[in-house]
Amino acid sequence: LSISDITVRHHLTRIFDKLGVANRQKLLISAYHLGLVDLPTSAQASPIYSSPA
Repeated sequence: LSISDITVRHHLTRIFDKLGVANRQKLLISAYHLGLVDLPTSAQASPIYSSPA
């Protein structure tokens, strides 16, 4: 099951419009202020990308 890049962009654009933000960074900040997401503490944080062993 997959969706196209265009579909993802369309959905993100609709979310941006609904929250009145212009980009993903502002979306995250807005979601945090609205209590929709919690940011991890440094002890909980893990690297998004890990290097191969």
